[in-house]
Amino acid sequence: MSNELKNQSSWGKGKRVITGLNVGIMVLVAFGIFVAVNYISSRYYFHRDCTFSQEHTLSDKTKQILEKVDALDDPVKIYTLFADPELLLDSQARNKINDLREEYKVYSKNLVFENINPFFESARIKALEKELQELQYDFSINVFDMIFIYQKRIKIVPLSETYKAKPAGFYGPPTEMESFLGEEVIAGAILNIIQSRKTVVYFVEGHGEPALDDFREGYTELDNLIKRENMVIKKINLLGLNKLPADCDILVLAGPQKKVSLEEQNLLNVFLAQGGKVLIALDPMVSSDLEKFLKKWGVRADNNILVDMKNSVNLRGVPVVGFIKTNKYGRNHPILKKMTPEIMTVFPTVRSVEPVPSPGAGLTAVSLVSSLSTAWGETDFDGISRGETPRYQPGRDKKGPVSLAVAVTKRLSDGQEARLVVFGDSEWLRNNYIMIFPRVDLFMNSLRWLARQESLISIEPKKPEDRSIAMHEGKKELILKLVCFLLPVLSVMMGIAVWFIRRK
Repeated sequence: MSNELKNQSSWGKGKRVITGLNVGIMVLVAFGIFVAVNYISSRYYFHRDCTFSQEHTLSDKTKQILEKVDALDDPVKIYTLFADPELLLDSQARNKINDLREEYKVYSKNLVFENINPFFESARIKALEKELQELQYDFSINVFDMIFIYQKRIKIVPLSETYKAKPAGFYGPPTEMESFLGEEVIAGAILNIIQSRKTVVYFVEGHGEPALDDFREGYTELDNLIKRENMVIKKINLLGLNKLPADCDILVLAGPQKKVSLEEQNLLNVFLAQGGKVLIALDPMVSSDLEKFLKKWGVRADNNILVDMKNSVNLRGVPVVGFIKTNKYGRNHPILKKMTPEIMTVFPTVRSVEPVPSPGAGLTAVSLVSSLSTAWGETDFDGISRGETPRYQPGRDKKGPVSLAVAVTKRLSDGQEARLVVFGDSEWLRNNYIMIFPRVDLFMNSLRWLARQESLISIEPKKPEDRSIAMHEGKKELILKLVCFLLPVLSVMMGIAVWFIRRK
């Protein structure tokens, strides 16, 4: 009997040892499988977009850019200064950018993303500002900016440029997104900074133009905006020059207060004839002698000043003569791609600038923006100087709507393309007006078009689709009762039934 008990005891111990070994081996095997699956999935994974509109699928153009990024020696850094937005559209765009960031990580290991909340990570913001200063960039950064850095090249894009809003009602900001442009904007910014050469913009001086370093009535704010586009700004005086510098990509003549000599106009003409890019901003009641030159290039600049007594900017309830606000943009031009009716452009004093009815051979002139129909081109300068209330005079004044800016292209025989943009006002670009009316999107879009940056990347925007199920109140109540009451009760009853069956 005692031998049998000993045998049973030893057999039980042996069984427990074998069982323990089996369990240990199974745990090790399971752990090994877990490690192997994670190792394999981190290197060979399956990625599929199951959304109906392929919202999370990157375009082939973006993938090609990311291939170039992976071939770079240094990583491309992308900082997003996102906080909790007040506007619904900013919140939606931020979430989409975060989703897009994960897609970019899948296709490129050379992109470094970091989000910094400016309100809670002040130390990190100071470190970022120091990094920018070391790269010799001293412009300001703002909340909801996206900062792209590669080596010593920087481009900053605000979050508001990543989406297009649907027109809102008369009151309140827009709350619905018409299309999401994030992929195009980010891909274009990356391509912009990884290019080996920056765009060089020369500002002409010598005719009383506002200075780039004049903090009161100059272009320091404009200088800041242009540098954020990863462009280089230089000054130039055309007097005495035989030709423009070889590195001049865009020539800007903004706000000349004196006559531009024929020799200088000839320099502009030669530069355009060689495929150059020029931006001119005139002022009303100022003689620059550029009218004949512009007419040759398909632009007519009339000697008037726009007045709109019904829709002008008001100060203390009194309409200010010459302050023109408008959102009447043209169509079918790359400059106007992102210009929506919600973007109001204000010109403090502006003259009419319109395409010539029959431009020369190869010229294409397009009006970019026009005044409202209530405006007109006033020619009674003496009356305005005396403080008299302007009145429209048929046959003498130009009736609205009146064109205020023109873009010109000309195909040249060698395959190049000359580009020219003319505005009827330069004051809207000065510091004292940008601080009050900060929307200079039209100017910045024109600069990008002149730099040919609109053709760097063109991706079809993603349009958010609302696929919610519309149900009447009866069905909503039925589903609520089913999910919140019936299913839990059935689960409890099934559990009780199983307990009784096992008890028996």
